[in-house]
Amino acid sequence: MHYNIKSTKEGRAKTLLFLCINKDKSITKIDLKVDLQMKHLFILLNLVNDQLLASDSLGSDKIALSDTVYAKRKKVRTVEQNETLGYNSNLWRQLYKKYRPNSTKIEFRPAEVKMMSFEKWNPVELQAFFDSDYFLFKIKSIRVFTSKISELRDWMLAKEQGEEIKTAHPNTWDSKHYKTLKTGKEITEYRQHLINLGFTPVKSDRGTLIGYEKKL
Repeated sequence: MHYNIKSTKEGRAKTLLFLCINKDKSITKIDLKVDLQMKHLFILLNLVNDQLLASDSLGSDKIALSDTVYAKRKKVRTVEQNETLGYNSNLWRQLYKKYRPNSTKIEFRPAEVKMMSFEKWNPVELQAFFDSDYFLFKIKSIRVFTSKISELRDWMLAKEQGEEIKTAHPNTWDSKHYKTLKTGKEITEYRQHLINLGFTPVKSDRGTLIGYEKKL
């Protein structure tokens, strides 16, 4: 288990120590994150020994050690997760650079790093995702790829078999259909579907959406 020992004495939480704790409650690593006087270090280590290691809640995400000090568990990726992350991040960078050759640096947000750590991606599926102009995959992001993987596989199968790609939305503007859409996700998908078909939004003078039209 890995824990950061944090203090809120100065208002904002500050990490003071990093600890690596074994199952037998022995500490194998102590990493100081700030400069501490020896007496303050001893106080912290006593808190760790008396409050953290002795706690029945050891293993929980957050454990209070005093009024201003607490232990926050730090989740560390396994070796397998790091290998998966490295594979997926390299694969994404390679294909994204082909999609956007002018990209100089590709950085990943924490949520994206988490998405890339679960399982190794199929390079054929990722390539199909980047090649597709289907409205569900129009936005080339890790979130869309991972959340729409089932729809992507159905789309690939239908395309391979020469079948018509079905959609829950009509291929023209339908105000009645639009009013039945209950979520922002459904509305966005329908709008993007129409745009992909060559429609453009029509708005009132106040900017309210009236509908979509296709110019001849």
